[in-house]
Amino acid sequence: MALPLEKLGSTHPPRTALIDPERAKQYAAATNDPNPAYEAAMCSQSVIATVAGDDAGLLRRLAVRFGGNVFPGNHVVTEIYDADGVVPPSVDGVSVYVFEAISQGAVVVRNGLAEVL
Repeated sequence: MALPLEKLGSTHPPRTALIDPERAKQYAAATNDPNPAYEAAMCSQSVIATVAGDDAGLLRRLAVRFGGNVFPGNHVVTEIYDADGVVPPSVDGVSVYVFEAISQGAVVVRNGLAEVL
């Protein structure tokens, strides 16, 4: 994804998360889903920790476009940018952020969008 960096606001420090292989096995067994989408979960956790003060209740919208696969044992790096004034919010009173995620050198989430109270 080519984020319009020159138009965006602050860049937040990238957040790195590990897809824990043991936890992935447990999740797959509990949900009968051998191929869950780890990317969305890692991005949402990063957004909540970075711009919502670790309060998941403040996250009003999360949208992603998957661009690649992430596997247990991989790291996911999420880069988050302020987008207020660049991307219109879906409702008044929220702050808008855009993000992308990279794993193993490839973009795995493109066009990420989060709205936070």
